[in-house]
Amino acid sequence: MLASGMDARSYARILGSNDRVHLGIVGCGSRSEDYVGMAQIANKQIPVDIVAVCDIWNKARERRAAQVKQEMNLKPQKYKYLEEPAQQIRTGV
Repeated sequence: MLASGMDARSYARILGSNDRVHLGIVGCGSRSEDYVGMAQIANKQIPVDIVAVCDIWNKARERRAAQVKQEMNLKPQKYKYLEEPAQQIRTGV
């Protein structure tokens, strides 16, 4: 951070940097069902989007993505492995 000349306080001055919270759910088992509800509650105070779901089990991942779509009208990215988003950034895929 210091190398780029920005500290934590400077992010508050970036227009729109604190307007929306993006969440990803890692592990889409039964416990994560409540996370969608918590995001909806938080959404009453500050805009919250669930932008990604990640689970090695296809059924759990698809079920949680469907819940997010139904309850929040969002279409999250779906990942099998936690490393996939970083790999996409590095490779541009």
